[in-house]
Amino acid sequence: MLLTLAATNAPWDLDEAILSRFPLRIYIPLPDAKSCEEIIKIQLKGLDINSLNMEKISEICTRKNYSGRDIQSLCQEALRSMIRVHNPDLYKKSELPFEELKKQILTVGPIIMDYFQNAFERIKSPLSQHDIERFKKWDEDFGV
Repeated sequence: MLLTLAATNAPWDLDEAILSRFPLRIYIPLPDAKSCEEIIKIQLKGLDINSLNMEKISEICTRKNYSGRDIQSLCQEALRSMIRVHNPDLYKKSELPFEELKKQILTVGPIIMDYFQNAFERIKSPLSQHDIERFKKWDEDFGV
């Protein structure tokens, strides 16, 4: 038995030949607030997130139409902010010889709301409400 799974961000661009080969079509919606929170926890596992208002961050993620990938980018941007704050001379390490650089350890600290506020300014979802409605319509017409 062979299972073939495919994904696309533009299902309306698929022609009849490909659609006929994938009779089972499932629309995966954007994550809800609870899913956003879980994605954030996975992305920040092992770090101090006790001061974060996860409910607020998750609500903003859903309001901004963030996908799982957008949330991952958001968390990475927040992490970069934390690393810059706790390692202000990090740029100087680029001048070290490789063997010395391998011995260096980054200083880390708690992830705070300010890091996410900055990340929200930088990370934008490419999806508009119109795009989401278009996905829902395609799902109604061609989904399972």
